[in-house]
Amino acid sequence: MKNNNNNKIKITIYSPNYYTYGAMVIGGALQKSNTKYDIKLIKNIDDNNLKLLLKSNFVLLSLYSTSQIIDENLKNIVNFIKYKSKNTKIFVGGPVSAYPEIILEELPVDGVIIGEGELTTPNIIEGSKEGLAYRDINNNKIIINAPKLKKLEILHADLLIPKDIANQSIRGANVYIETHRGCIGNCTFCQVPTFFGKEIRSKPLEEVINEVKEFKKRGVKRIAISGGTGSLYNFKKEVNKSMFMELLEKVSNIVGTKNLSVPDMRVDYVDEDTLNAVKKYTIGWVFFGLESGSDNILKSMKKGVNVKKNLNSIKLAKQCGVKVGGSFIIGAPNEKEIDYLLTKDFIVDAELDDVFVSMAEPIPKTELCNLVLNTEIKNNPMFMPHNGQYKRLNLTEGEARCFDLMLHSENWKSNPNMITKQLYSILLNESKKDGKNIRDWLYVLDHCKGIDLAYHKGKSGEVYNIGGRNERTNIYIANKICEILDELREIKELLKSQQKQTLSSDNIIQKQHNFAKYDFINKLRTKLKPDVQNDIFPYIIYNNEHYGVNFKGLLYNQTKNNSAVSRQEAFEIFEYLYSLNQDISDMVHYEQSSVGVA
Repeated sequence: MKNNNNNKIKITIYSPNYYTYGAMVIGGALQKSNTKYDIKLIKNIDDNNLKLLLKSNFVLLSLYSTSQIIDENLKNIVNFIKYKSKNTKIFVGGPVSAYPEIILEELPVDGVIIGEGELTTPNIIEGSKEGLAYRDINNNKIIINAPKLKKLEILHADLLIPKDIANQSIRGANVYIETHRGCIGNCTFCQVPTFFGKEIRSKPLEEVINEVKEFKKRGVKRIAISGGTGSLYNFKKEVNKSMFMELLEKVSNIVGTKNLSVPDMRVDYVDEDTLNAVKKYTIGWVFFGLESGSDNILKSMKKGVNVKKNLNSIKLAKQCGVKVGGSFIIGAPNEKEIDYLLTKDFIVDAELDDVFVSMAEPIPKTELCNLVLNTEIKNNPMFMPHNGQYKRLNLTEGEARCFDLMLHSENWKSNPNMITKQLYSILLNESKKDGKNIRDWLYVLDHCKGIDLAYHKGKSGEVYNIGGRNERTNIYIANKICEILDELREIKELLKSQQKQTLSSDNIIQKQHNFAKYDFINKLRTKLKPDVQNDIFPYIIYNNEHYGVNFKGLLYNQTKNNSAVSRQEAFEIFEYLYSLNQDISDMVHYEQSSVGVA
């Protein structure tokens, strides 16, 4: 037996953080294809698992997010394996493989398994290059061998289910199971149609039921039905409501209604029947991809719906007794300030039961990615420095909007939450992009003085915190150092070329410009005082009940004749004010009040 184990090809599938369904599918396909494979599936790195990786003939990285590609921890693990075990082959698979060039640029792996890997991966392990993207060592060029196999018409696989699967939790569920692949949508931020195709390919109900039974044997209690959008199960030319409802009924008969969820639903493919089935057979929640409260942004995202349709679907779900969670994507390059304000206003109107906010992630091979690449950094909220109310946190404009919307949403949920320091910190961390580590930067001599003071003046047993209240990201400090060095170099060169007078003149002109700019702002601020009843300009009003921009109920005219001011007119005025000067936000005291237009 020992000799047999030694002769086996050792394959370790590493699915960071979670045992994804895709990782289990690939493991099952490999297990079925060759009895000589010794396959292990892991989701975290400890000493034992690190040793396992180093002893493996093949390591398969199952990645579900593009952010994992640039994860420094993952890079370190890959580099460590390549350094310690030169004979170990490392391949990457998962949805990120839609753009293999990026992976091969960021990670020192041996190849990327392209597309749906159930059929290609076993052959790649045996030496085939079909369905594999890799870098040619002779000329350093990236070779992409697209798989010749057609996409699977019927999805089936013997899953490799980890023994501890019941211990993991993904938004409350132990596991997400796949009932179908593909999507009929055209959303610019999504790669599902590119990766899986636009045709819906559904797994036979019998196979879904068998998988559910297998998971239950392994101790799994809570199951989530995935596959992109739950209600599209067995979709042909239209929604097959009867099949979708039968799916819910039969799965719930196995796991129980309190242990089944349908996380993804399209607002344009739900009705009273499907929502009643969700209420009857599941935990009673739906999750809508709402994305924005601006019709302009929804149109640019190619969502195929508008704000009114989103609100009507939310209302219908609530009438059926179903709770509603909604997702929002913030910080796209074409998102204007007014689009963001409309989203905040939408959340007030929607009164969702739960809200998920994320940054606009430029997933490779999507229209959003192309938009990001073709937008100057200085005009992209994802990279622009934020100069508003959260300036001290050193966030980008996109991060600031993301954080602000999270805070705003907590106050407008069906059951509002108190914003504690702990919740504030959690939401702040969620809104930051990877690599934006914040620390309190303290001058070294001040640090020494603080230690000396605590040593000589402090009391035994007490704890003292020494800080400078100067929280900055590492990248901010690095950029500042570079800016200072660039300035010094520029000044030195100017002095050498005897242009000191020109420099002084330019400074005077700039100061005059700034003075004129802020003088205008001060005049405008005076005009906007609330007590000026006859002024046609919108003004800032204060509401201590909540944070954020709230246009609801505030769009009324302050002139004596009480003529109406439309919402659109008010928005156009605000947009004009923002266009006048980027420092207009200085007029709005967010930390004290809500902002509205009257």
